[in-house]
Amino acid sequence: FDTRTLMLDTHFGFNSHEVDQIIVSLGDKGRNAYVFSMYSLDLLFPLIYVSLMLGVLSRLNPAVKFVYLLPIFAFMSDILQNIQTSILIGTHSSNKISTIQVAFASYTNQIKWLLVLLVIIIILFLFSKKFFFYFRNSIIDKN
Repeated sequence: FDTRTLMLDTHFGFNSHEVDQIIVSLGDKGRNAYVFSMYSLDLLFPLIYVSLMLGVLSRLNPAVKFVYLLPIFAFMSDILQNIQTSILIGTHSSNKISTIQVAFASYTNQIKWLLVLLVIIIILFLFSKKFFFYFRNSIIDKN
């Protein structure tokens, strides 16, 4: 089971052709398993990574409190994308899928990944800043 080619949420965006290929590749049993995982395991995963991000951010204490909303927006995008992806994959014929459905699922997927990446960058920046000040203060205290 190649997750890169058969799991839409591992892509950074996708189009109707990719959705069609995945529907055909998975077959009925594969599509049922995919939809089941979207409504079970893939609902748990966003809760875990958002909780982790919020916990790390709270330890780093960002000056701008709006930063705390970014993981929550990522969670909301992830859930919307999971629902849309389940609808797409659960469809027996790709001819019944509108380009608007594919676009909405793809856009929510892209928003999720951009927000997750942004939060990771912010965490790395805050961690570097905190480490720099800690290191600087320890040198000053020794002198």
